[in-house]
Amino acid sequence: MKPEIKNLLLACFQSKELFLDLYFENCICIAISEDYDVYELTKYQRIDFKLAGVLFYNKEANLIQVFGVDPRLRGKRYGFFLLKYVTQYLIPEIRPKGTIIRLHVRVSNKRAIDLYKGLGFQIEERVESYYQYTDDIEDAYLMSYST
Repeated sequence: MKPEIKNLLLACFQSKELFLDLYFENCICIAISEDYDVYELTKYQRIDFKLAGVLFYNKEANLIQVFGVDPRLRGKRYGFFLLKYVTQYLIPEIRPKGTIIRLHVRVSNKRAIDLYKGLGFQIEERVESYYQYTDDIEDAYLMSYST
């Protein structure tokens, strides 16, 4: 995995939450630059911009596998524009209308939950101890969005 992406994700998540080797194998990687430009990245593509956020979408599972914005840049709408691009442009191009996209989010992550709800995601269910493999065992909300 590219060091820029790895470092960004490690700044956002506990290392135990991440399965870094699998993301490029199973997912489409979408990144946003500090200039708000959005890129679809391949595993070996060089990053020649300042990375603000990254999202990995698992096409087969219709699941946003991981989504993070550099903690220093939060509150500047990078997450909003990245997720909006993925839900309103990328996924409708590669999946049929009505596809349900899902993601998991910590129940304590109110900021992320508000972002997802603001873009049309809805809470489907609460998953007990979803984050049991981390230092902070916590429930998750399974949220969904219909294209």
